[in-house]
Amino acid sequence: MEVVEEKSKLDFQLLENIRDIIFTLSVEGIVTSVNPAFEQVTGLPAETIIGKPFNTIIHPDHMKSALKALQAISNGEPPVTSEVQIKTKQGTYVVVEGKLTPQFKQGKVTGYFGVARDITKRKEAEEALRESEEMFRVLSEQSFMAICLIQDGHVKYVNQTFLKFVDSPRKEVLTWTRKEYIKSIHPEDLPFVVEQGRKKQAGIKEGVVPHYSFRMISSSGETRWLDIFSKTILYKGEPADFITFTDITESKRMEEALQENEERFRLFSEQSLMGICLIQDDTIKYANQAFSEIVECSIEEILTWKNIDYLNLVHPIDRLYFRAQGQKIDTGEIENVSPHQCFRLILNSGKVKWIDVYTKNILHKGNSANFITFIDITERKQIDELLKKSEERFRQIFEEAPIGMALIDLDYHFIKVNNILCEMLGYPKQELSKLSFPVIIHQEHVKKDMEYIRKLREGKIHSYKAESRYVSKKNDIYWVYATVSLISEEESIDTIYLLMVEDISQRKRMEEEMKRQLMKFNVEDGNVYLVKETSPALSQTVFIDLAKVGYKGIIISRTPESDYKIHMKGDFDFHKLSEANNSNLLKIFEDAPRKSVILIDRLEYLFLSKGFENTMQFIYKLSESAYPKALVVILSIDSSTLSSRELSVLEKETKQIKSRFLAKVPAEFLEILKFLYQQNNLGIEPSYSDTGEELQISRPTVRKRIKELVYLGYLIENKKGNSKVLKVSEKGRTLFLT
Repeated sequence: MEVVEEKSKLDFQLLENIRDIIFTLSVEGIVTSVNPAFEQVTGLPAETIIGKPFNTIIHPDHMKSALKALQAISNGEPPVTSEVQIKTKQGTYVVVEGKLTPQFKQGKVTGYFGVARDITKRKEAEEALRESEEMFRVLSEQSFMAICLIQDGHVKYVNQTFLKFVDSPRKEVLTWTRKEYIKSIHPEDLPFVVEQGRKKQAGIKEGVVPHYSFRMISSSGETRWLDIFSKTILYKGEPADFITFTDITESKRMEEALQENEERFRLFSEQSLMGICLIQDDTIKYANQAFSEIVECSIEEILTWKNIDYLNLVHPIDRLYFRAQGQKIDTGEIENVSPHQCFRLILNSGKVKWIDVYTKNILHKGNSANFITFIDITERKQIDELLKKSEERFRQIFEEAPIGMALIDLDYHFIKVNNILCEMLGYPKQELSKLSFPVIIHQEHVKKDMEYIRKLREGKIHSYKAESRYVSKKNDIYWVYATVSLISEEESIDTIYLLMVEDISQRKRMEEEMKRQLMKFNVEDGNVYLVKETSPALSQTVFIDLAKVGYKGIIISRTPESDYKIHMKGDFDFHKLSEANNSNLLKIFEDAPRKSVILIDRLEYLFLSKGFENTMQFIYKLSESAYPKALVVILSIDSSTLSSRELSVLEKETKQIKSRFLAKVPAEFLEILKFLYQQNNLGIEPSYSDTGEELQISRPTVRKRIKELVYLGYLIENKKGNSKVLKVSEKGRTLFLT
């Protein structure tokens, strides 16, 4: 205690040169003395504080803690070092670090001895460091670059971007050693990265690069290309590797895609039939083999050319156009410069070639260049010249041809017609040009012709020829032989139809007449004929006769269709005669094609089921519709089913069928034929002896006459068991169908 008291009496003059602030306080906290360092630190003279409470110069925020520390010392607690801010002469504050020690006298605290050191600069440095570290942290966490700090073989820091690259949580990554870190590197790149680290640790500078690229594999298996920059820094006073990573995966993909594109371009260019060249800075930088063949020079020679060498190959006449284009470019009239041109080249051999050229300005290695393609169109030009001459010949043939001709677009409108077609159809050129092709075709032929045209358009056929009927302006009907094919007109790139029409009406009339000359019976189109018969013999014979010369056959009957198929060859439509109303029967007539023969067998059924008046009304309508369509209608009836008056009415509305030829057969032969005809109609085929006995003719005579009739084709001889039976042939039956 006495020692402490003696120390408190030390003369403060001995401490004048000490840089720390030395001061004493009374028990009440009144400053009793300060050394000169106080004024040096605060700028305040000692008298401004001596005799005043020490807390008058302490920052208000630190006041409470300072008084609490003083109270703790007074209570006997050991002194502690604390930081406070004290006021300066300028009104600012400095930070001091100090400690109070109590002074005792006779065991009582008589005052306090204090030492304080100015740590303002240190605190400022610490604050600046904290701000710098915070700024680094913020920038690092927001950076697109991945950042990693490795020290003593351990990962000390990584940012959020790095965590995304490795696809692992921060807590796990911060436990990594350098070995675990390099596990995420792609096996193919690992040897290089490890070698770089080994040389760096060994202090070998040769071959060590701070900047390189490698692939990193995340925990999920995703591979990314990273661009790395490594630098050794001091971290907390010790060396550390500060490493930044930039994701260059997309750039690498673009590089690979670019390499693929360049390779594809090279392959395309070398195999292309188009000439390709690249002009940059007035020099040809690239040319392919096709261009070499067009200009007939080697690629090595072409690559020595300047732009003027290329232009000198252009034909002098076409060169004027080139100069005009160049002047537009020089004056900025780019929009008036066409990228597509055709011109002639004069080669060193004197050969002249027409070429089709397309020019496009592109970027090549970062600078503007002209990418030019060339197609040799010399042969096409020659063909064009021939086509022009051919076109002129076609125009002359078209206008002067002795047949009708027309050009028709794909919508069936007439584009061009010649005079012959106009005269045939009775339309002026201007009026016919406003019509469509189907308008002039007879309605019965439109569907067929449109089907042919559909096949033309689909490429299934190249042309078609057909006989059709055309309708003139005055509704006259012309039979024509029409040829339709696809062509392309010079003025249009569209495909069009070429129609060639020959009037064959006269020929058709002659054919009709010739066919009629071959018919057995004299029947005319547009008429309704009545055949009175118990079985449909005559009606079927006439039906078959007309079908053979081209008439469309239609049968309406109560008899099953299969019965007709037995003895009637050829195609025909069959309709069952039932109790359907007359309108359904009329529909069959309306739908029947022109030039049809229609047989209604067993007409008596209609009279019995519909009544005489209704059936006659139906026959009246048949007569009205038969003529416009050139139909031949045959009504077969058993006349015994009608009264004489009814039969007379029916006969007035119909016509009788007459044989075209008069048969000249002796009476004795007709007697045999008539007997056999009657028996056959009853389903009986008599023998030789049956015929002789019935007609009371001797066996030798009847045999002789029958053999003659067989020879002439009026009878057919068939074997039945041990006997021969007889049947009247079609030729023989015609003798009884008049």
